[in-house]
Amino acid sequence: MIKSMTAFASGESRIEQMTLYCELRSVNHRYSDVMLKLPELFKFAEPDIRALLGQSLSRGKIECVLNYKKVTAATSMVHINSNVVQAIISATEEIEGMMKKPQVISALDILMFPGG
Repeated sequence: MIKSMTAFASGESRIEQMTLYCELRSVNHRYSDVMLKLPELFKFAEPDIRALLGQSLSRGKIECVLNYKKVTAATSMVHINSNVVQAIISATEEIEGMMKKPQVISALDILMFPGG
């Protein structure tokens, strides 16, 4: 069991469809003072996390921050709306006809357009 410490640690782990991020900070303190910052999704695990930290730390002011990010496959995030893309291309061609110096539009420009 660790008796006293001043430290910082962070780590991440991918579990199924999410990546978990954890940061731990501790400073020397006479008593054990654990502060947890958890997203609503993990509030149910607060007693277990406190018990887990208590097994390794007998004293100190400890801050534990847990965050997560949902992971989705890149292919499921991209949907091409052919009608919108064709409308963007047509509008671009029309606008270029009005311009003195036409601009080149790339496929990436179209993908960045909302609804493209």
